[in-house]
Amino acid sequence: MLKIVLSAFMLPLLLLFGSRDGGSSNAPNAAKTSLAKQGESGTLQKMIVASGSVSMDIDLNRINGVNSTTRKLETLHFGVAPTSFFPVLVFNKVLRRAEAGSMALVPQNNVALPGVLTASLNKLTIEQAHSGEAFDMVVRDAMSGFVFFNIKGNLYYDASTQLLGIRDGRLLISEALANNLGRAREAGTQAGTISIDTAVTPISTSTVVNGKVESSMLPPNNAYSGWPRTRART
Repeated sequence: MLKIVLSAFMLPLLLLFGSRDGGSSNAPNAAKTSLAKQGESGTLQKMIVASGSVSMDIDLNRINGVNSTTRKLETLHFGVAPTSFFPVLVFNKVLRRAEAGSMALVPQNNVALPGVLTASLNKLTIEQAHSGEAFDMVVRDAMSGFVFFNIKGNLYYDASTQLLGIRDGRLLISEALANNLGRAREAGTQAGTISIDTAVTPISTSTVVNGKVESSMLPPNNAYSGWPRTRART
């Protein structure tokens, strides 16, 4: 998580490029559009998912290798675990980007699935894909790291309600799953759709003037309550 530092010249770099996992692979692209380089002014918020729901419509005919022109859709419903850490950066109420993080999924219904999926149903997580990948997120087993699906779909953010999500994103069979099913050629083919609806909350809010952070504030009653509430530039 983000650590407050005394140097106002280091804080923008942490807010823009820092993440729980380092996020160093995102730094080159992010640097080109950084607030410092553009000299922008406004309010920068780092926000995390507080709660939410996820639904996946999975075509079992596709997963099971059934050669059919009709789909056999089963819908999986999940809650988002409150212990999840999935951060995004919002500048002047506009979503800038998602950072490295994950949303742990809690199953809310039972569906007859292939064995490989059933075994991991209680361990699934949605994670931000690495920079440079052809997709946006992945669905993986949090324990083994096995990737089931790649997700293609644009994140949307509603500043008035602080809602973040994806509507009708595409679930693509991963290379690992295709190999596990014995149908390597089906890697990258669509196996269904996914919708994500989450509420986000700020963990830091900074005032930026001409690309430099003037002050940074933490919301009350959060995990950072032990730190001073503001840091002004010196």
